[in-house]
Amino acid sequence: AIIFMYRDPRDVLCSFVRYLTGRTKRKEYGGFAEYYVYNSILESLPNDDERLMHAIIDPSFPGHRDYLESLWLLRHPNACKVKYEDLVGVAGGGSDQAQRDAVQRVLDHLGIDKDPEECANGIYNTKSFTFSKGQIGSWREMFKPAHHEAFAKQFGNILEWYGYTS
Repeated sequence: AIIFMYRDPRDVLCSFVRYLTGRTKRKEYGGFAEYYVYNSILESLPNDDERLMHAIIDPSFPGHRDYLESLWLLRHPNACKVKYEDLVGVAGGGSDQAQRDAVQRVLDHLGIDKDPEECANGIYNTKSFTFSKGQIGSWREMFKPAHHEAFAKQFGNILEWYGYTS
């Protein structure tokens, strides 16, 4: 069984900027070598506008290639596709109904007979050490017109392919 979960790439970039600058519950950013490198780079920039622009234009920035490299999952006929936005429920800015429906799709895909509401209770976990905001659409707070333009240039059709509006 294949389950493919993905999130709006704009939110992913903003989340990575917050994560790699230590704005998480535990003020950490993990143990991967590239994370230490990008922490130094982002911390050397004067503000979040420049940090986000760097995250958009640097093709080696963490997560940058994931959407292109995951197109096979998005198009695989036997993969259960689940958006982060559907899984987070009201706590993450979504809806409880969308969350239950998404969990039910996953349960059905796995052949598990469980109550989707019961399974959904632990999905949105603010205690995770990586947790910062976890809100859908929070990119709207960070993106300026220059970020939109750079994102469109760098990521082309990614939003459309994954079902997000530009």
